[in-house]
Amino acid sequence: EAWEKAVTYGRQAGTKAQARSANQEAVTYFEQSLLALRQLPETRERLEHAIDLRFNLQASLFPLGELERMLAVLREAEELARALDDPRRLGWACVYGNFVLSQTGRLIEARALGDKALAIGETLDDRPLLVVARYYRAQAHLGSDYRAAADLYRKNVRALEGELYRERYGLYGFPAPMSRGWLAWALAERGEFEEGLV
Repeated sequence: EAWEKAVTYGRQAGTKAQARSANQEAVTYFEQSLLALRQLPETRERLEHAIDLRFNLQASLFPLGELERMLAVLREAEELARALDDPRRLGWACVYGNFVLSQTGRLIEARALGDKALAIGETLDDRPLLVVARYYRAQAHLGSDYRAAADLYRKNVRALEGELYRERYGLYGFPAPMSRGWLAWALAERGEFEEGLV
């Protein structure tokens, strides 16, 4: 019943399992950490850990195809972030929710969450949040509004020059070249081949 250690070690074990793509194992560790966390006094720090553990958990649920469960976990994180009045964590909950909703075809809901994430990122002037929010928000436009998608990808291209080109900001790949690739595709869909070739 050393709950603080259980939370810490469970999260570390989950992170290590996640790094080697042992996602089911990671889910188990993150869930155990969340259970241990409930045994601790309700403080701001505990609630922050609860949000962050849910972010870890949802990342391991995605490769397992558990999208509905991801949404439930992210909604819990969003509620906790609102209760804490923590705009940064709320922004990230919205970003991840935008991604999952896009994957399930709920594009109107996805765009609404993406807009919230962008607004929070702009208010906080938080580059990582803005980059990832623009990237996932643009994804929700592909297939329906290529102009809006292209505008968002352009902003990422401009924001990620020089050394920032090699930053991941928590994404599976580098957002700078990914944004360029998707921008070229969105431009091609609009017939804007000259800019697309550049």
